[in-house]
Amino acid sequence: MGDHDGHRKRMRQKFKSGRLTDPTDAQLLELLLFNAIPRRDVRPMAEELIREAGSLGELLAMPEEDLMKLPGVGESTAFLITLAGEASRRCEEQRRRTCILSSPEEVRRFISPRLRFVKSEVMYVICLDENFRPLSCDIVGSDELLIRAVTGKAAMCGSTAVILAGGSLSEFPSLSAGNLRNARRISECLSELGIVLVDFIRIRDEMYSSAAELGALDDAAAIRAHYRTFPIGRAPERIRYKVSTIYDEE
Repeated sequence: MGDHDGHRKRMRQKFKSGRLTDPTDAQLLELLLFNAIPRRDVRPMAEELIREAGSLGELLAMPEEDLMKLPGVGESTAFLITLAGEASRRCEEQRRRTCILSSPEEVRRFISPRLRFVKSEVMYVICLDENFRPLSCDIVGSDELLIRAVTGKAAMCGSTAVILAGGSLSEFPSLSAGNLRNARRISECLSELGIVLVDFIRIRDEMYSSAAELGALDDAAAIRAHYRTFPIGRAPERIRYKVSTIYDEE
């Protein structure tokens, strides 16, 4: 048995017995890489990858093609990290399905991990039950097909309410007049199915713009009364400054 084999065995035993208390990101990644790279000291590689990505969470969230650009990462290693990342996201999504999305800020926190490495502006339809718990969260198509895709997803899930959340590549994620027209059209179509469009949100990092917060959606729906928004002019400082351009024409 070589030095690397002995080190691997000791690391595995420590982890399994609980003696590897509070492992670092690099140590956890090293244990993972044992399965992709059989006979090589992977500790320096694990430490380098964590430095490059910033954290284990950031590394696991990276697309496979970006992982392949990192030092020492081949096809099998990239696949293993991608698989671990997808398993982690699935567990997080299942945990989040027990959460309640009853405010724009809660929606932002829910959807932001999905937008981290997105290189184009995408739109998600979040289907909710009557208690604002997510039933599904899926990317929907282009503007031409948006209404059909949203209503189809909502009807298929048997949802009571829907929230549209899109990522923005602009410095400030303001909603354009076109966005608001689309929101009203989608709201009308959903209402024919007995489903409420609760909000239409654009997100960039920790900032967001919310159609519901701007009063741009019909407030007659009873369910929307339980959706917590900031009145115009009383929003936190970090979101107040961008509201003035919300109704700008495209």
